Amino acid sequence: FITLAILIGIPVLVVWKFDKWPWWFLLLLVVGGWVVWYGSYVEPKKLVVKEFNIQIPALPNLRIGLISDIHVGPYKDRAWVERVVKEINTLDLDLLLIPGDFVFGGAEKYVKELVPLKDLKVEKKFATLGNHDHDIVEPRNTIQSTIVSASLREAGLIELKNSRFFWEEQGIWI
Repeated sequence: FITLAILIGIPVLVVWKFDKWPWWFLLLLVVGGWVVWYGSYVEPKKLVVKEFNIQIPALPNLRIGLISDIHVGPYKDRAWVERVVKEINTLDLDLLLIPGDFVFGGAEKYVKELVPLKDLKVEKKFATLGNHDHDIVEPRNTIQSTIVSASLREAGLIELKNSRFFWEEQGIWI
């Protein structure tokens, strides 16, 4: 609605006088346009890193990272993934967990944008697929998830799918 209002409203505003339009509609056009622009081009590119120090005596002292919702697609590309990988590599992590949503849209088109994940400098890297890594109907679901899974394997990530992994050196289950 907002995009349609902008696309139709701006040309109409040029032809008609501004004083014929209610003030709230003009405000709606301006605010709506800003929200669409910000939500499409600024917010998806924000990279936020938060660090927490959690001590659990029964577990080994590990630096664990968690990233999610990479969503490569129409708004995020290979450069975005390279930026994420570069940031992760500065953190000197022992373990990285990525709980899904690698693609946004068709995996066939966007999965190649995930190639920089192979450059992650983390000893153990685990991933699970998210809802965006699947499709809602078969056979598309199997095709989409298979493509994403293959890309994760090529990048050196261990996909956990109804499974677990015993990290023998640390004596913990992932």
